[in-house]
Amino acid sequence: MEGLTIAILALTLFSTVTFGWMTRRGNLAQAPVTAEFRLPPQTAAQITCQAALTTKERLTRDPVPIIRTSDGYHVEIACPAGVMTFDIIGPIDSQTCRVVARADDLTQIGLPDIGGIGTPSTDVLHLRIGMPRNAAKLIRRRHRVFRALTLASSRGAMYGDVPWVAHV
Repeated sequence: MEGLTIAILALTLFSTVTFGWMTRRGNLAQAPVTAEFRLPPQTAAQITCQAALTTKERLTRDPVPIIRTSDGYHVEIACPAGVMTFDIIGPIDSQTCRVVARADDLTQIGLPDIGGIGTPSTDVLHLRIGMPRNAAKLIRRRHRVFRALTLASSRGAMYGDVPWVAHV
């Protein structure tokens, strides 16, 4: 009986740590991250569209639209984990733009239907927990974009000069 109690406590501890870690990653993805780059806004938007996609996504899906706004450009990249949004604001001074990235819509982990009632009986628990499905994928996407923009601004590069194989 003691072994069963220890197993239940270990399972509870493991699941609590896992749920907390996943929720924290979701909060990190949704927090806006801002950086300034010495690039024209149009160039930064084009680099963002290319760097945010994986090689497979660049080959198989349609190009990501760049939306012109009153203060710059807006780019949204959707994937199974959610939607990562990049706002390119600029020019701040002659050739500097500001990029603000955040996850707007995280996909939540769906819990199974228990009881066969037609609606998930765990819906209330699911809404309380609100665990993101794969927030780390969105954080990696944001990191890839900022790394490509940093590389382009340090080289003074234009759109076609950035080596896309440099990012992971």
